[in-house]
Amino acid sequence: MDRKLVLVGSVISNQETQILSQAAGEITDLKFNLGDFKTKGSLLALVDNKVKKLALETANSTMQNSMRTLQSIKSYMKEMLLQRPSIVTLEFASENARIQVDQAKQQLEYTRG
Repeated sequence: MDRKLVLVGSVISNQETQILSQAAGEITDLKFNLGDFKTKGSLLALVDNKVKKLALETANSTMQNSMRTLQSIKSYMKEMLLQRPSIVTLEFASENARIQVDQAKQQLEYTRG
């Protein structure tokens, strides 16, 4: 004689957690299935990285242009009688552009792109 037990109800997890992303954007792929066990740092999803790639390209272009301008100005500084504060301003702009590139790279990395 086979015995069966049929129950109706809900299954409630004894553990829940919040998941936050380091990058905002549209999720393009999930890297897990319902019920999978994941450890801290596991890749759970991919985020669309098109905007982040464009931001990195723009930051790289700005940095390269700024650095070319700075080098040009430095090489002609004596001939143009450019004052030192102008060079400092250009150096600051070049460094700022480099920082923007680093930030754009980090944001792109958050998308795992």
